[in-house]
Amino acid sequence: MKPKKFTKPFSVVEQIYKSLSDAILNQELQPGTPLTEAELQEWFGVSRAPIREAIRMLESEGLVVVNAFKKKYVRKLTHEELQEIYTVQGCLEGFAAGIAVGRLTAEQLGKLAENIEKMKEEHGKGNIASCAQLNFEFHSSIIRAANNSVLKKTIASIMRGPGWYWLTRTYYQDPVLVLSSITDHSEILSALRARDCERADKCVRDHFSNIRSNWKGQM
Repeated sequence: MKPKKFTKPFSVVEQIYKSLSDAILNQELQPGTPLTEAELQEWFGVSRAPIREAIRMLESEGLVVVNAFKKKYVRKLTHEELQEIYTVQGCLEGFAAGIAVGRLTAEQLGKLAENIEKMKEEHGKGNIASCAQLNFEFHSSIIRAANNSVLKKTIASIMRGPGWYWLTRTYYQDPVLVLSSITDHSEILSALRARDCERADKCVRDHFSNIRSNWKGQM
């Protein structure tokens, strides 16, 4: 008889981490909010050890900062930090697009085209939240097609941070900026269809450059 497969339960630390992470990314905990161990203990009803470990995990992902006095706060992203995040992500995703050029099948290219058309449709209906999800799927499809595990993990580590959340929940609330992304995605797809590695890389980098330029009024 085959052994039954059990779902591994989340540890207390993981549960606390997820709860705090969600609260920060959903802005229930605003940037600059102090995180005191005593209050968190009362909130979660646990000892200090799992609280400290969960906060260390949040700090490693850039969601929490600790000052010189060891006081912990929800991190507030600066304009300069966002610029740095998306400069690096543009380079990584541009490289991924260059690799993907030789690996994307006709079916995958067709799905990217469908994604763009669906994004246009959702934009026309005013469904901005759907556009943000479609944007994520468009970029993820290209990254997967590159089929480079190290590159995928590196990009994923950025996407788990607050910068990606800002892009999907703040930048993508502006219909004009969503339309700009749709135009950029069409340029990227054109380069991928042409099997032009250098152009695909440049189009993706230009896309992120446009994002950096467009967000100035949102900070």
